[in-house]
Amino acid sequence: HTGPTRPCKTTTLSPRAPRGERFPWMDLDARLQLNTRVLQRIDPCALHILASASFVVYYTFENEWTKTSVEGPLFLYQRSEAPYYGLQILNRNDPEPFYVGFTPSDDVEISEAFLIYRAHQPDDGNAGDHTIYGFWIFEPSQLEQLAKTITSLQKAPYPPPAPPPLRVDHAPPLSLIHISEPASARLRAS
Repeated sequence: HTGPTRPCKTTTLSPRAPRGERFPWMDLDARLQLNTRVLQRIDPCALHILASASFVVYYTFENEWTKTSVEGPLFLYQRSEAPYYGLQILNRNDPEPFYVGFTPSDDVEISEAFLIYRAHQPDDGNAGDHTIYGFWIFEPSQLEQLAKTITSLQKAPYPPPAPPPLRVDHAPPLSLIHISEPASARLRAS
């Protein structure tokens, strides 16, 4: 259940601040951009974050709920390829994150503190895999926000429209760019 991974170097941004204030100097947009870049290192198809929860514990269900060792922040995000949405937990207990693709036709149920999810698309190439996932979400307001976002995705067109192309308003017109001779021509002249 891990997404595509690429090796990346680890950097230390700052000493650890008190819980809930890891990056107190960062505004919400800066944190969102940072988290999006982290997701893009793991899943190059990640476009942008739709909703998140700061602390989640993943449970599996086979006749009863069983807690796994997967826990950490959860992100619901849009992808550039099918499945066009992903659920990713950046696992604090293991270097491998947890990933599952999400489509609006999947079953999602919200209970008091849990997001319960069953995929309809094959997961990891196993046809007919209908694993039931349980995500215990610590913060009730984050569970509510995830539920609202998932509900809106289930009502929206699928696949989602492509994001608009990036605008480059600050680039000079081509007529103003000086194109010098190639380096190989300069070397032959000397």
